[in-house]
Amino acid sequence: MRRLLLSVLVCAIAGTAAAQATYRWTDNEGRLHFTDTPPPKGAAKKVETMKSGASAADETLPFATRKAMAEFPVVLYVTANCGDPCQQGRDLLKQRSVPFSEKPLDTPDGQAAFKAATGEAALSAPTLAVGTRTSKGFLASDWNGLLDAAGYPTSAKGH
Repeated sequence: MRRLLLSVLVCAIAGTAAAQATYRWTDNEGRLHFTDTPPPKGAAKKVETMKSGASAADETLPFATRKAMAEFPVVLYVTANCGDPCQQGRDLLKQRSVPFSEKPLDTPDGQAAFKAATGEAALSAPTLAVGTRTSKGFLASDWNGLLDAAGYPTSAKGH
């Protein structure tokens, strides 16, 4: 009886873990996203479903990047008309292979997230949030300083 109960418990736990997934996807503009729900239909060029658990972060990323992601997630706040500064910010994050999510300040959700992250009502794009620290406007030295302090590798290779 104990063996049967133990088997049922193990199967239930395994089934629950198997039902959880993390999605790694690249949108049509080349931005990398990690979500627990599939991307919106037509929004992704490439989608990967990753296994659940502590190793849900992409195991191909360097350890330092995975560690920094867990402790200091990166969010880029943008607007539709932000232009070059937003693109320069995206390019810097891509060059360093920093996984980030992008929040549009043109939406109520993006505005609420910005206000929660910065504590300010005046919206400013681009704004980079690395964990609880933020930098308004694109200045590569400031952004690199935030990423360095969070432990993100300085190059795509993770060195």
